[in-house]
Amino acid sequence: MIYLPYADYTSTAACLAPEDLLEHAEHSVKLLKALCQGKAPADPLTYMWQGYEWSLFKCASAAYQRLGNERPLLEVCKLLSPRIFSLNLAAPPWLYTKVHVSHRNLLLQLRQPHYQQFDWASVTNEPLFWPKLQP
Repeated sequence: MIYLPYADYTSTAACLAPEDLLEHAEHSVKLLKALCQGKAPADPLTYMWQGYEWSLFKCASAAYQRLGNERPLLEVCKLLSPRIFSLNLAAPPWLYTKVHVSHRNLLLQLRQPHYQQFDWASVTNEPLFWPKLQP
């Protein structure tokens, strides 16, 4: 899962519990590789990031910087470099939407002892918000 409790990728990486940070980083790189190779699954997460590979790279980069290991990004850089001039450098339009509240809610459900320190709103039973359900 790629967790986005905040629109800012560095703030997101800073707040994630260690196990969630690792999952977030690994999943970001896996999806980025699949998008670059045209092998991404047809699912809402792919649709969110499709066309915003540069933003996804920045998201993954923030996570791996916090983990102190940027080596997994090297292969992604090789995949992105031939496309560097055609990449959309804009942020995804769903940043600063209710996607972040939805992800904070999920994280509170997963590990409340860790995430309650951030004074996020209480847990609700609302499903995860997907800003784009189809291509």
